[in-house]
Amino acid sequence: MYIVIIVATFVSGVNYGEFNFFVLQNLVVRARGGEQKQTADSYIFTGQLITGNVVITRSPALHPGDVQCVTAVDVPTDSPIRALHNVVVFSSRGQRDLPSQLSGGDLDGDLYNIIYDNSLYPKQLAHPADYLTAVPIDIGQTVERSDMTDFFIAFMENDNLGLIATLHQILADQHENGTFDPQCVLLAELHSTAVDFSKTGIPVSQWRMAQHDASTYNPLT
Repeated sequence: MYIVIIVATFVSGVNYGEFNFFVLQNLVVRARGGEQKQTADSYIFTGQLITGNVVITRSPALHPGDVQCVTAVDVPTDSPIRALHNVVVFSSRGQRDLPSQLSGGDLDGDLYNIIYDNSLYPKQLAHPADYLTAVPIDIGQTVERSDMTDFFIAFMENDNLGLIATLHQILADQHENGTFDPQCVLLAELHSTAVDFSKTGIPVSQWRMAQHDASTYNPLT
């Protein structure tokens, strides 16, 4: 498994549902006959081009659709993509970009997991989650220090991110369908809302949280 960042390309050679990924594995320094100064020609890079069906995901992956199978492809020898190493290059074509399908990822430095071991392929796949984009709360005035203080207190009172993640893990372990269980799917949505709480100002609904009694999922009770 590799953990890498992702970039988008507008260059042809990589289509929707595909990506290019070349891994530099070793750096060998050539012997230069006693020369002290080393140039770019002094180095030999060896690596591996990943091709075929691979699994890509990122953390946190709570929704079943946060794990996707895509096709790793090669590109023409004259493609500028050939100069990119240790980074996944995905296509900008298609109705929806690949990172956003993986737990709402983006290109600001998120790390993605590339799995190419056939024994680790998921037995069942799901469409990626497609949650409605939350509109940040507009307080209708210039933000003052008191507003920031009030929000900080509200955030501390309503931050359920850890609780939701723990409940999801317990339920996925207890139910035969794992993360495909409807309760797990609901918790994945609540988790997404909780993750964005600090940016949108919209907390997880207390009514929806009340539907999940933490004591019910205690395996020791």
